[in-house]
Amino acid sequence: MKNNLMKGTLILTFAGFCCRILGFFYRIYLSKGLGTTDLGVYQMIFPIYSICFTIYASGIQTGISQLLSQTTTNKISKNLIKSGIFLSILLATILSINLYCFADKIAIYILHVQKCGELLRTLAFIFPICGTTSVINGIFYGLNKAKIPATTQMIEQIVRITFVFLLTACPLFPIKFSCRLAVLGLIAGEIASNLYNILQIKKLSLIEEDSQKYIRKLLNLSLPLSSTRLVIALLNSLETVMIPAMLIRFGCSERSALSIYGIISGIVLPFILFPGAITNSLSVLLLPAISSANGRHDDEKIKSTTQEAIKYTLLLGILFSTIFSLFGKELGKIIFHSEDAGNYLVLTSCVCPFIYAATTLSSIINGLGKTHITFRNTVIGLSIRIFFLGFAVPRFGIYGYLIGFLFSQIFITVLDGKYLYNLCHYRLKIVKWFLIPAGILFFTSYICKKTIRYIPYLSTKYSELITLTFIPIICILFYLFLHKQKIIK
Repeated sequence: MKNNLMKGTLILTFAGFCCRILGFFYRIYLSKGLGTTDLGVYQMIFPIYSICFTIYASGIQTGISQLLSQTTTNKISKNLIKSGIFLSILLATILSINLYCFADKIAIYILHVQKCGELLRTLAFIFPICGTTSVINGIFYGLNKAKIPATTQMIEQIVRITFVFLLTACPLFPIKFSCRLAVLGLIAGEIASNLYNILQIKKLSLIEEDSQKYIRKLLNLSLPLSSTRLVIALLNSLETVMIPAMLIRFGCSERSALSIYGIISGIVLPFILFPGAITNSLSVLLLPAISSANGRHDDEKIKSTTQEAIKYTLLLGILFSTIFSLFGKELGKIIFHSEDAGNYLVLTSCVCPFIYAATTLSSIINGLGKTHITFRNTVIGLSIRIFFLGFAVPRFGIYGYLIGFLFSQIFITVLDGKYLYNLCHYRLKIVKWFLIPAGILFFTSYICKKTIRYIPYLSTKYSELITLTFIPIICILFYLFLHKQKIIK
């Protein structure tokens, strides 16, 4: 059982990391094809998608996974699978019909972007497909067969990207790049992954049962989960809707507000979160390890694991905070051809240590079975961001939001860290784990950046490329050398 869990965790980690890489480069392609304004319009539909997914899939997937994981035999009830898929498709269909009928009103009165109406109508077709896929994934999670959901993720991502790329880049399909095409790419990816899942579910040995209680069981399990996740989804959606609206109150035109939102949500945040694929992978590995140690009441193991996790996620955050602060402008110009993206990336860079550490700390808390703590802290963090949106953005523009984003991540990290400290009493070496590495990495990167500019030939054509490629490697090697010498251990 333990080997299956670890194997499944590693498979999901690898798949998640690959999907994050593919998604990052797809985002670059989208930003160039759509432009920052249309990218902002495209991003505006995802709050609605997130809310609906939480209702028709999120809790049901977890519920069916829990029911299957509690089964002591290898027999899988066909009624359980049918009940899960029926419940998800029923809710998804109701939401799809309502979204299709009221798409324009939602676009105008909730999102405040009329262009989103057409996109929401197109998006409505994805819900029943996505619901079926999610439930089947929950079945395989419950059976500890993580390879199937991992493959599903990869298929969805690859088909979506290939679909959009072929229709926009291939001379045989002279179709103009548009937001609607990007949404159609989502549907194509979901259809492909859904077909794969259906083929896999047919391979399972299922038994017939007379019991009709599975829908009630699923509702009892999924409703509490969906309720808490729905609160977070609603707060996230409120944040998304408020950003362009508050920028307009600041004095921006609608087009300018959507462009700024497109840069922040479609370029800057994916940049900031991209290294988070490593911390996400670490978090996936941490959760079962902490759960196992908690079950054995091994407090020393929890304490040591927490210390090491905090130490290395802080280091990762400091490294990328340094890279983004010193080379953010170059990254924005080289990859996205956007000077504004580079400037915002520099301003947002200092959030990296906190956002990566918060991911790790919340995973440890969840591993201890205290999910209500992470829920509470997440709600507090989102409330802080919404407060800054309402009061700071109309006065200071997007900089008010970026400050609120930083403060919210600091609060979440501090609250998670304080809870674990009171629980485990681990040693937190702020100077050795944070201040010294930050100073070393920043100083080394700065010196390297300045030195390359004075080297003939390299200082012209290849300086930015060499700087962005080799300086992070030099910084890491220098840090590891100091660590080995026990200077900053």
